[in-house]
Amino acid sequence: MLSHIKSHYSSQYMESEQKVIIRSRIFMEEQLAICFWTIIFMLMLLLSLLIQRQFSDDSIVITRNPFGQGDRQQNLILHDKSGQDEISVRVEEEALTASQTEALYDSFFSDLKKHMSGANKSLGCVSSSLIFDNTLEGYPFEIEYQPEDLSLIDLSGKPGQEMLKLKGEETKDTSVKVTAAYRQWKQSRDFSVTLVSSKKAYRPSVFDKAAEQIGQIEKKSRDKASFTLPDQILGVTIQIPEKDGKVRVLILLGFAIPVFVIIRRYYRLKENTIRIKREEEEDFPVIVHLFVLYMKAGLSFASAIHRISQQNSISDKKGMERTAFEEIRLMQRQLMMGESQKNVCVNWGKRTRHPLYRKLSSVLIQILVKGTREGEQLLEQMEGEAFTQRIDRVRREGKRAETKLVFPMIILLCLVMIIVLFPAMIRFQVF
Repeated sequence: MLSHIKSHYSSQYMESEQKVIIRSRIFMEEQLAICFWTIIFMLMLLLSLLIQRQFSDDSIVITRNPFGQGDRQQNLILHDKSGQDEISVRVEEEALTASQTEALYDSFFSDLKKHMSGANKSLGCVSSSLIFDNTLEGYPFEIEYQPEDLSLIDLSGKPGQEMLKLKGEETKDTSVKVTAAYRQWKQSRDFSVTLVSSKKAYRPSVFDKAAEQIGQIEKKSRDKASFTLPDQILGVTIQIPEKDGKVRVLILLGFAIPVFVIIRRYYRLKENTIRIKREEEEDFPVIVHLFVLYMKAGLSFASAIHRISQQNSISDKKGMERTAFEEIRLMQRQLMMGESQKNVCVNWGKRTRHPLYRKLSSVLIQILVKGTREGEQLLEQMEGEAFTQRIDRVRREGKRAETKLVFPMIILLCLVMIIVLFPAMIRFQVF
């Protein structure tokens, strides 16, 4: 792993082997620090969970549904040394006391009386159909209606034949017996109405016995909104499945996030290596062109380095620092410290990993040592090849861009076709 990181840093920085090793070690220490603090955090989390479980009440609280919302099934896991089993316990809805039941029925019959009237002012002045719904919103009761005289009001609440014969101020008194039932609860009331005209057998296991006791505990607490189960019954441990699932997800996320961060940092390092290599290839024609331009103008090697370094300073101010120009600035600093021109070029060739820059350093060394015309011709030839390669690279990138744009262009074409054809399709449907 360390060797891969060193290779990435070697391609990114023009530095000595010792500095590259230092950078690689720092990178590895950062990743190890992430792993270390992740382990510490997870250990603290597990310790806090153990302490909470040790000092907290292990009793399990199971909540009932409110009255009228029906029973529900609660899954429980029972386990001991012999194994484990998952059971489903029926949790009945919360029961009401006698006074609560009476108050509920009073409220229900009061609301039903208004609902039954329908379009009529009240049951004391009925001239149109009554509403006989089987249920009333907000209450769980099933409702039955039993009119006293079907010739006055039928079973659907509509007026009977005798009611239709009423004329003027003639009235008829009758009643409707209303029965509201829900499970074992049942109550009836009479409403006065004044009409005016107009499985297989098996041996029970320890889990079955524990489930039976859980059912008994549940039945004894029908008048409570919730009931509590002990953590063990008959040596069988009781758990609710959702609790352990949340802890597992939390632990998994605690390990997954740091791993993702480390992998992302490594791939970002790799992407940076590719980016620097691409920048060096893009800057090479410019650097060669500047060397040819300044040296043809009669400037010395040191003056050419100084001019190119100034170009790098301008790029730095614009936030466009490039690795190749940074290397030129390093060469200028070495010249200012008294290093010979030949040694500066030799060191540049040793530091760089790119073959184009190694070739350029060799040509510059030949010019400095021999001062021949052949070296300048090689430099001009290298300039031409560099710009040719740059043009080819731009063409390749343009073709790749065209390939990537094919799918979006197809989508845009489809949208244009829809926009053009939609009005015609609408007009065709009209005809």
